Amino acid sequence: ALPSAHTYVDAVGGNNAWAGTNWATAKATISAALALTDTNGTCHVAAGTYTEEVALDRAGTTLEGADWETTTVSGSGGNVVFLQANNTTVRNFTLRGGQYGVRAVQGAVATNTVVDHCILRGNTYGYGDQHSGSVTNGRFTILRSIVTNNASHGLYIIGGKDGLLAA
Repeated sequence: ALPSAHTYVDAVGGNNAWAGTNWATAKATISAALALTDTNGTCHVAAGTYTEEVALDRAGTTLEGADWETTTVSGSGGNVVFLQANNTTVRNFTLRGGQYGVRAVQGAVATNTVVDHCILRGNTYGYGDQHSGSVTNGRFTILRSIVTNNASHGLYIIGGKDGLLAA
């Protein structure tokens, strides 16, 4: 299948054999839909619990949940969401059950990443960001999010040059 500007996921009514290009043909897993989400595209995720670990690896990709209280990604000890490309956004999720709820590596992997309106809880680290080498640009932004009840650190940021935390 060709990449699409908008893909759709529904844990209850979706099927990974379907196209994922509208709600009627939604994929069952986020990873299957993200594989078809085009650069600068949006992956829309219906309310539900998704037991998987996902990577945003195309520039400009937005992962958009229905609501931060009803749309949950539950990991298995790794990175629940790994921001692996520039200008990626994750919005409206509860992210739990990972070493990192959200992980980004600014400079080496991604710059200008955004976490918006998310609950990061029940992970080892709620949010982890490592700036590598001689990073002189790139920013992480965390907006309107709750970081709570993580085992080690809520925010684990190493070598960061620019970041924005806003309510």
